[in-house]
Amino acid sequence: MKRRTRKAVILVVCTVVIAALPVAGSLHYTRQQVMQTSQARLDEAATLVAQRVETVLLTVEAALADNVFVARHGCSEALIRRFRDRTFSIPAVQGLGYVTKDGKLACTSYGMVDPPVPARLEPMTTPNGSIVWFLPPAETAYAPGVTIIALHRMRNDNWLGAAFAPESLTDGFDLDGFGNHGYLRVELAGLTLATIGTPHPVAGERLGATKEVGIYEAQVQVSADRAWAVEPWRQNALVIAGVGGAAGLTLALGAAHLGRKRLSLSAELREGLENREFEVWYQPLIDLQHDRCRGAEALIRWRHPERDLVPPDLFIALAEESGVIIPMTLWLMQEVGRQMGPLLATDPSLHIGVNLAPAHMTNREIVEDARRIAGEFGIRPHQILFELTERGLIDKPECREVIDELGRLGAEVAIDDFGTGYSSLAYIEKFKLDYLKIDKVFVGAIGRDAPAARLTQVVIDMAKSLGLKTIAEGVETEAQVHYLRERGVDYAQGYIFSRPLVADDFRTFVRIDREQGLAAAVAQQHLEHGTAAGPA
Repeated sequence: MKRRTRKAVILVVCTVVIAALPVAGSLHYTRQQVMQTSQARLDEAATLVAQRVETVLLTVEAALADNVFVARHGCSEALIRRFRDRTFSIPAVQGLGYVTKDGKLACTSYGMVDPPVPARLEPMTTPNGSIVWFLPPAETAYAPGVTIIALHRMRNDNWLGAAFAPESLTDGFDLDGFGNHGYLRVELAGLTLATIGTPHPVAGERLGATKEVGIYEAQVQVSADRAWAVEPWRQNALVIAGVGGAAGLTLALGAAHLGRKRLSLSAELREGLENREFEVWYQPLIDLQHDRCRGAEALIRWRHPERDLVPPDLFIALAEESGVIIPMTLWLMQEVGRQMGPLLATDPSLHIGVNLAPAHMTNREIVEDARRIAGEFGIRPHQILFELTERGLIDKPECREVIDELGRLGAEVAIDDFGTGYSSLAYIEKFKLDYLKIDKVFVGAIGRDAPAARLTQVVIDMAKSLGLKTIAEGVETEAQVHYLRERGVDYAQGYIFSRPLVADDFRTFVRIDREQGLAAAVAQQHLEHGTAAGPA
């Protein structure tokens, strides 16, 4: 039996056992115990829905933030394409739109709005401390049907709006098990976003649970009437056992469905590799001290035949959990060799970064794979930069041996997202590293009075004290470029220079950089994608 199949079976068996235990002891419980059990069910339901609400709100917030840079010059084909891509790839978001400062909806995920139409901006709810405004559910021009609108005001007083359905906040929640008066309500700073069911008209006859979501002053309220809790215990033992058995079966079926779903997605990952559904994009790496492109970070993307472009956050974790990350990384390295081998062979100053998962650090096959692929495609080992996160630095001899062997091979190693984990300076010093990547959280804080801004210089100084070269991630403004260059940061990557590029576009970027200079390459890339050019 396969490991994931075995996990699914264990999950179903455990669910059945857990559901059967209350049935076995139900005849010995008092009415008060029944009420406590029912209250626990309500609390659990409220917690699960709150987690779903938090996920949706954070996803919508991220969709807005992800479009601010492209939207700063108003509606354009590039912005509409980006709206459309985010709408198709993020299930919770049903539509995105750009609203001018005079309150006109100028374009959406479905194209230009010509002429622009008035956009509803009232009644607007602003949670304390939030930079996102919310409009209550209504029919709008952003997307079909009734939607909630989240708005972000940009510096030029124009707005970005994201539409999401009230149903998305309660997706997967079923009130059937909570009686005739089961009721669910989702509120945000006093604004009702979604409701399911009908509350009991008499307050004293209701049991309720309230769960704070933790963001945007949002909360979830779940209630059911007392008769729902007491009625099963008015029946005889056979009825109680039957109800318990039915509940256990429902839970088991749900667990089996969950197990099959997870197994199915894992199988889709393997099938996607076999069908060549994955792509490699390249995020250019810029030498800040010499204004030259020195390589790129190889990023894997999944172009699913039905879901289009699947965000890596949705499949990388599953790939690591299921073990697919090992063959996936091997495919990535082979594809990098095939696509970039000739360019790397003719330009020794370039290198390509490849991300490693914790599973690679206890498996020296990565060393042999790197040696073989470098030889097959004529790549110098020092042109491969392996990147691993802090959680990938496992305090085991095998991890240190893998890093040491990569170094002996001639490859270089970088620690990614430094400062966001729990590694200490003494811990980092145990490993033979070449680069330290400054996380975009610290880069984004440059110029702002925030704790992360003060830590940026600390991270830079720490890297220098360890003799490590530095790479800044997520660089988006000229002020950030100036700050990092003045403080001796070696390299940077971010949208101010270039978005991730397909292989042909990256080769063109390098060619223009070598022939005309970095400013020309950056300007050409931004021109083609309809974004503002970066620094000269």
